Amino acid sequence: MKMAVNSKALQRVLSILNFKVPSSPCLESVHIEAHEGKVAISRTNLETWVQAVLPADVTEEGKVLLPAKKASFFLRGYKGPMVEIQDSDEYVQIGPVLMETVPVEEYPEIPERPRSGVSVDGGRLQVGIKRILPWISKDESVPLGYGYMDGSCLAG
Repeated sequence: MKMAVNSKALQRVLSILNFKVPSSPCLESVHIEAHEGKVAISRTNLETWVQAVLPADVTEEGKVLLPAKKASFFLRGYKGPMVEIQDSDEYVQIGPVLMETVPVEEYPEIPERPRSGVSVDGGRLQVGIKRILPWISKDESVPLGYGYMDGSCLAG
């Protein structure tokens, strides 16, 4: 795989995907797939899957696992507008830096997104979440209101 992607957009995505995961080299990485002018960047903790798609200058299509923390740390100090990412068997090069990688085959298969679901206007969802935040417990041992949300807060 070989591609160039906007460094600031990639850094934003990596900071979003920087959540706690079980200690495993493949889960501590982000899965990057470059294909037809786009790069899909995903990460999982085996309960939650998060994916972002960015436009990219794809020279060679492919997949790679990029160490999430190291790449995020590097990109915070990177000054160029675009960063080139290229992989080999054991390493991935991001800009001028070489990082060890894990074989992409070890990454869990990304499940298909369900076709059914609920579509909610983003603005209304944001208002609803802000309305219930004062009543949500931050402690799982106190079940009162932990993660509770009903549709009534989305009205109006």
